[in-house]
Amino acid sequence: MGRDLRAALYACEYLEKLCLAFLWASLLGDPDVLPPEVVETEQAFFRMMRM
Repeated sequence: MGRDLRAALYACEYLEKLCLAFLWASLLGDPDVLPPEVVETEQAFFRMMRM
């Protein structure tokens, strides 16, 4: 998903890194939940990148 092929590739690569981070955190134990303000910041960044 992206406004063009480059943006779609960036979104895929970003998602892959997030998934790998979650995988490693899960293998090391229970991952901590992100605080709501961090989630809001990431969502704002994602929305900004979609423009």
